[in-house]
Amino acid sequence: MKEHWSSLGEVTVARNAEELCGVLLEKYTQDKAWVFFRGDKSLETIPVTFESHGVTVRCHTVYGVACREDLEGSLRAMLHNRVYGAVVFFSPTGVEYSAKVVHEVERSVLFVAFGPTTEKAIVEMFGDDRRRVTCKNPTPEGLVEALELARQKFF
Repeated sequence: MKEHWSSLGEVTVARNAEELCGVLLEKYTQDKAWVFFRGDKSLETIPVTFESHGVTVRCHTVYGVACREDLEGSLRAMLHNRVYGAVVFFSPTGVEYSAKVVHEVERSVLFVAFGPTTEKAIVEMFGDDRRRVTCKNPTPEGLVEALELARQKFF
C-alpha cells in the first residue's frame, strides 16, 4: 500500500469541492470512471463537475447525518446563559440544525462560516444583514485569520 501512495507523487490540498475537482481532473484525466463515497447531505458538485467532463461517477451514500435529540435544549442553555461574540458554523447542516435556537441570539453576534457553502447557508437561513465573515481556507489557521479579520472589521 505504501508503494502505491508514494507513486502518486506530490500532495495537493484543495479547499473545497470545486478545487478538488479541478485537481483531480487535471492530474487524472486518463481515469474515466470514479466511485464517490459520500454522506446523505452531500452536494452534487463532484458528480456534476466530473460528468460534465465526460467522467462517469458512481455515487454511494455510506453515512447519514442526524441531529442530536437534545441539540435544541443544549444550545439554548449554552447560548442564553452566556454572552458570545461569535458563532462558528462548520457546515450547512450545522446552520440548518441550529437555526431555530440561533435565531434567538442577539443580532450583534458575529457569524463565522468555515467555507463558502456554509456562508451561503447562513445567508439563506438568517438573511444577508447579519455580521459575518468566511474563512478563506477551511483550516484552523483559516479560522484564526477569519476571526482576526472580524475583529478588525467589526470590533
